Amino acid sequence: MKKDEYQSLVNDMTWSFSRLNYSCEYCWLQNYILKNRDKSDGNCFSDYGLMNHKLSEEFVRGDIFEWQLEGLFKDGFKDVDKFPPNKYVNLREDYYNQGIEFFKLGFDFLKEYDIISVEAKTNTTLNNGKPFIGFIDLILKDDDGYIVWDWKSKKNFKNIKERNKYARQLYMYSKHVKEEYGEFPSKLMFYHFRTQKITVIKFDKDMYDEAFEWAEGQVDKLMNIEEFNVTDSYFFGRYLCNYRNQDMHKKGNSIKLEDVKIDES
Repeated sequence: MKKDEYQSLVNDMTWSFSRLNYSCEYCWLQNYILKNRDKSDGNCFSDYGLMNHKLSEEFVRGDIFEWQLEGLFKDGFKDVDKFPPNKYVNLREDYYNQGIEFFKLGFDFLKEYDIISVEAKTNTTLNNGKPFIGFIDLILKDDDGYIVWDWKSKKNFKNIKERNKYARQLYMYSKHVKEEYGEFPSKLMFYHFRTQKITVIKFDKDMYDEAFEWAEGQVDKLMNIEEFNVTDSYFFGRYLCNYRNQDMHKKGNSIKLEDVKIDES
């Protein structure tokens, strides 16, 4: 593929956080340029997270009743992909038990907030004018103002650096709140449903600006990439990459831009 052809494709993209926050250049190429999505495989963690997001959304919307949650979780968990080995714990059993505890708990903790919207679609732009879309799990409101809320299957954040990395997504969603309601959210909140704990982040305009600067940097990096490398991370490459089962997906492998061919059929 010629560089100008590739750059034209990237230039015309509508961006999302997942498109910006990639961990494997090879997988990004397969997904967004070659569009080999029929060859994409999910993983246990994404299966689990998507299922719990869906059940939480349906309950908050009023589409299902609280008494249905546990049974629907049990049925859905049967289809969650195989968990990787762990010498300390049976991950499948651990995730199952934590999910049961979450849905048994119910959603009374949301009663202290006004629910403004469920799965609101962001339809805004990056600083460079490129379109940016996403779906906000919940927009809530309390006495302090608006809240961007995210259901998180991650048990907790290891440190502030990791927390801030995840917070970029919610900061970028905050632009929608400002444009829709005339003010930035007062805080961002992650609900870790495996531990029933909440991470609260007071809105910080500097971190908001950093998130959009990071996004522009990601776009620039992708616009000028010359070679798409398979991730160096063993765990991510072995268990999480959507294209991990392809023969080419091995640490140290890469595809040069000049060797990329799009199937026109």
